[in-house]
Amino acid sequence: MRISTLQMYSKSINEMLDKQASVSNLQVHIANGKKIFTPSDDPVGASKAILLKEELSRSETYQKNCVYAKNHLEQQESILKSSTNIVQRISELVVQAGSSALSDVDRYAIVEEINVRKKELFDLSNTRSLNGDYFFSGFKSNVEAVKLDNKGDYIYQGDDGQRQLSLGGTTQISSNLSGKAMFFNIQNSELSAKIIAGKSVVSSANSGLVDSLTLPSLSNIDLKINNTTIPAAIPDGVSTTDSSASALSFVQAINSLQSEHKTWASVLPNQINLGIFTPGVILPSQFSINQVPIIDMLGSEGSLIDAINIQSDLTGVSASQPGGAGSAIMLTASDGRNVQIKTNGASVANFSNFDISGGLNLDKVQRAAISLRSDSTIQLGGASPVNLGLAAGNYMVSTNLGSGVLKAEVISEVNNLNKTYSIVFGVGVFNIYDDENPLQPILGFQDRVYNPGEKIKFQDFELELSGNPQTGDVFNLGSEKPAFQDIFKTIDNIIYAVKNFGNDSPRLSYEIGIGLSNLESAQINFSRVHSIIGASLNVTESQLDIQADFQLMTREVLSQIEDLDYAKAISDLTQATFILEAAQKSFIHIQSLSIFNYLR
Repeated sequence: MRISTLQMYSKSINEMLDKQASVSNLQVHIANGKKIFTPSDDPVGASKAILLKEELSRSETYQKNCVYAKNHLEQQESILKSSTNIVQRISELVVQAGSSALSDVDRYAIVEEINVRKKELFDLSNTRSLNGDYFFSGFKSNVEAVKLDNKGDYIYQGDDGQRQLSLGGTTQISSNLSGKAMFFNIQNSELSAKIIAGKSVVSSANSGLVDSLTLPSLSNIDLKINNTTIPAAIPDGVSTTDSSASALSFVQAINSLQSEHKTWASVLPNQINLGIFTPGVILPSQFSINQVPIIDMLGSEGSLIDAINIQSDLTGVSASQPGGAGSAIMLTASDGRNVQIKTNGASVANFSNFDISGGLNLDKVQRAAISLRSDSTIQLGGASPVNLGLAAGNYMVSTNLGSGVLKAEVISEVNNLNKTYSIVFGVGVFNIYDDENPLQPILGFQDRVYNPGEKIKFQDFELELSGNPQTGDVFNLGSEKPAFQDIFKTIDNIIYAVKNFGNDSPRLSYEIGIGLSNLESAQINFSRVHSIIGASLNVTESQLDIQADFQLMTREVLSQIEDLDYAKAISDLTQATFILEAAQKSFIHIQSLSIFNYLR
């Protein structure tokens, strides 16, 4: 084979250039300490390295989120501890304020400190993070969480938003707490008077005695009040049968949305007229009320009434004889629970309206009536309002014609929130009726002379009537317990009570009791929020460890793929350099073999 001089030169130069490139490539790898400098060095390894770097970058972001969340949560935990200490101190001051040994000056000093503590709490509610965001404003992080308006009320300006932070693949926590949940949604023990001027009233009849387990319940399509769908009734917790079809369960369902339909439901006492009693011994198992046996071994009207009333704590039912001896016996469940009556039909005793001696095993139940009232038109609809004993239609309000105004405050503990009263005006006088007995004014409030501005203590209320009411005008009075109250309102109420009721020990005692109960609810709420923060901190710290371990492992794997084996690389460089030098020396010798050297 014939090799030309040009071909030999070209081949030798190309080979030396390749060797130089190899040496240069090794030098670059050694200088950077990397095995993979370009994807062509190791396509598979380069691909794996890219994926690992993405995972590492994501993990570093998670780690930054963990650090951010930890700092935020620790700051909020500090705020919560301070708030708890403030409320605890206010509670101590309130207990002191209840002492009858204190002078007005002493109570003034207590009020001053409570005011200062309230301002501290207000400032804490508007604490900002290091980046200037308000902690407790939800998504509205640039808006003050709590504002004092011109009326002296504390208004929550944020929302319920919770800023979520990803700490891992599927792990998220909230980095902030809602000020509404922390300072405003606190269970309230305080009652307020509910006043309706004029009224529209809808009342149902009781069911009468029907077979047990046959009373229709309330489903979530049966009743609409003012176009608000009433939710399905749930068991009332006290009726022994048909407990989800009781007047109590209906009222609970209706009042759960009272703020929407603006109608107030109450239960009327469940009264059963048994009729005139034919005396006779009643043996065990012959007669029971709400599954409690009624035993009367004497067999007289008086002994039967006593036998029923002895069991009232268990049955919730009392017996009376309003017309006196020889008249009908009445059963009454004052709280409106269902009344169940059972008999085996073996007794010789009997009632004129309920046969317990007819040889039949009776199991009857009666549901109480309910009353709906509002200060505007009541519109009833739905698929089956008849299930509640109500008829669909519009019930108009009877509007007061005068300019009378009623103000009322609850001044002592109310035992029955369903209790309602009506204040009806005549000519220069007014009468107050218990709505359970609308025909007979309450003793002491019959034809009472109307003196505008006079404060009247009535039952659990303090009333103040003013203006110019007209004959026939009516005010409806009851009590209600708002579900929630903000901590600032609670403290303001305490301050007002301590300042104004120092000389009215019963009223001060009542207000302080309510205030302490609400402060305790705030402490419970803070404790609940504290547990949420603690759980979030635990998750955050756990994720910090997880991400640190993950990054260490990932970097080790990435190092195995990318990092250079210096010993091998230097050995390869030495070998490649030796080969390059040998090639260069041999090229020098080869180029001297030209035939022209022999022709000289």
